[in-house]
Amino acid sequence: MRRGSGGRARAEARGRFVDLYRERYRTILTTIEHRVSSFETAEDLTEHVFTLAWERLQAGDGVDLRWLYTTARNVVGNEYQRRQRQLALLEKAGENIITVPSADSEDQLSEVRRRIRNLDDEQRELIYMAYWEELTGDEIAQILGCTPATARKRLQRARKAAGAALEDLRQPMEVTHE
Repeated sequence: MRRGSGGRARAEARGRFVDLYRERYRTILTTIEHRVSSFETAEDLTEHVFTLAWERLQAGDGVDLRWLYTTARNVVGNEYQRRQRQLALLEKAGENIITVPSADSEDQLSEVRRRIRNLDDEQRELIYMAYWEELTGDEIAQILGCTPATARKRLQRARKAAGAALEDLRQPMEVTHE
């Protein structure tokens, strides 16, 4: 029984991907590793680059070293933006929740994320909407299908719950006089 041209195209894409992965994985991993703070993050981002390469090959498009480097730079840039949004979220939330941990404290940031994820669904989503996605009170109200006053009250309760969940992570603010 003969394989259809679709099956043959998928097999060819798979073969090109396997070759590409074998030839370029270490290069892309090393490139990304030099730009991020941990080997684990570099592995995750490299995996993402090759997932995008696989999707591109399946669509019949070409993937070469230039494309891999460009995509790796874009993926790293997205990671930097994600981290900046996360720090901005923590700084904004800090007024009501915690003092932002030092930037080199990846473990503490992971703990903050874990504790926020452990809030009940509505509270977690409200925190994400307000601080991560930077939605306005009116936008949050529209999404929730309630009045802006109700949304503000729910957000206030979510902030209080998040503050309680993060209480022991507070760091004293260091005040310097210049």
